[in-house]
Amino acid sequence: MIQIESLLNEFCPKGVEFKTIESISIKIVSGGTPKTNNMSYYGGNIPWLRTQEVNFSEITDTSMYITEEGLKNSSAKWIPENCVIVAMYGATVGKVAINKIPHKRK
Repeated sequence: MIQIESLLNEFCPKGVEFKTIESISIKIVSGGTPKTNNMSYYGGNIPWLRTQEVNFSEITDTSMYITEEGLKNSSAKWIPENCVIVAMYGATVGKVAINKIPHKRK
């Protein structure tokens, strides 16, 4: 088993203080997918980020949009602009991005 001290030495160079994600975050959430068989949930004006769009970049747009109904009937969430997004699943797991999409579109 790897000791936490060896991980800290690997990921925190000398002089860099180790902090947990909880200690530097305001809020940590995960999102969700509206049911894909309900077409009334898709094609709205709410940007919906898919994990494959998280790729070490700034996110200025998404390839899919959902409706208010899709948002209300799923675990999808509004994420304010300038948040750190971390892919937790799929081929992009572990990749990060910065959300540059406004909290709500007009």
